[in-house]
Amino acid sequence: MTENQITKQECWDTILVTNFFSHPDYRMSNLSFEYKKVFGVFPNEEGKRILRIPRMFWMNKMTVSRFIVACLPRLSKVLFAHKSKDGAKIISVLQKSKIDTEEASDEMNRTRKESTLFDRSAKDYRVSQQMYAIYKDGIAHSNQTLSASGIKRVRAR
Repeated sequence: MTENQITKQECWDTILVTNFFSHPDYRMSNLSFEYKKVFGVFPNEEGKRILRIPRMFWMNKMTVSRFIVACLPRLSKVLFAHKSKDGAKIISVLQKSKIDTEEASDEMNRTRKESTLFDRSAKDYRVSQQMYAIYKDGIAHSNQTLSASGIKRVRAR
């Protein structure tokens, strides 16, 4: 490998760290798509060879900052202690480290619960909007039926 070529791990670390500083609100799925643009496969399709990736499907819904805090607590301490200009230094140190995604932590369990609650509330909102649309459509349909039959609707005062 020449000096110009970067490893897959270095590419992932670069994407992760730079987005932590520049776009902490991005979802982890967006980072996976950035990786796919470079290598043609998602990082989780690489298996255990790539460290610090979302291992579970629900982790892809997390924002970059939330993922790092919940799943990479040792890395989060380092990133919060440094500034974005130190990103290249942090990436070079990460190449030597074996920090990987933690499978279970209190922060991750809290994040998972919050994600579930958020999905439920979004679903409830969509259902309520659909029910309201059906209700409005039903009223409009009943008014059309009444007017077509020649019956005038009398409103109570």
